[in-house]
Amino acid sequence: MSRDCQEAAADAAVCGNGPMVREERELRCAGCGEARAPCPLCNGWLGHKEDRLGSISSDGGLVLLREAERRLGLAEALAGCMRDWHDPARTVHTLAAMLRFRMFAIACGYEDADDCDALRGDPLFKLAVGRAPESGRDLCSQPTMSRLENAPSRIEVGRLTAALVGYVRMSV
Repeated sequence: MSRDCQEAAADAAVCGNGPMVREERELRCAGCGEARAPCPLCNGWLGHKEDRLGSISSDGGLVLLREAERRLGLAEALAGCMRDWHDPARTVHTLAAMLRFRMFAIACGYEDADDCDALRGDPLFKLAVGRAPESGRDLCSQPTMSRLENAPSRIEVGRLTAALVGYVRMSV
């Protein structure tokens, strides 16, 4: 949504307590006075009670990690180095999505695959992996993540290593 479209939408916005009023760089509800701000993720406006997610996440850095990974294409590149052992008719989680989830979990300090069970419904992790935060299907479980970690053959480990070395060389 362009800035002009956002401003037009903001000028027409109404909350449950009254119309939204533009004050400098933010909007305020004329009824309750609560401020709203532009949201770069959904191209909408955040900040009003009705806009908040039902679930909360403490891993806000995932938004930046997601953008960096998307630009690099690291998960897709690493997924291309591995054979997908899934039955295509029953596949729920792609290799790239599982790799993204694992990379983001490690980057946020969750180094054990056991943490996947607690994180699989986290709205920011779901958003970072490419699923809808509230309505999207949960991410993979700990057993699925453990299968991923044990899946690569020696040849695939060599390919994964070469791909990572290639990314390091590009960044230097």
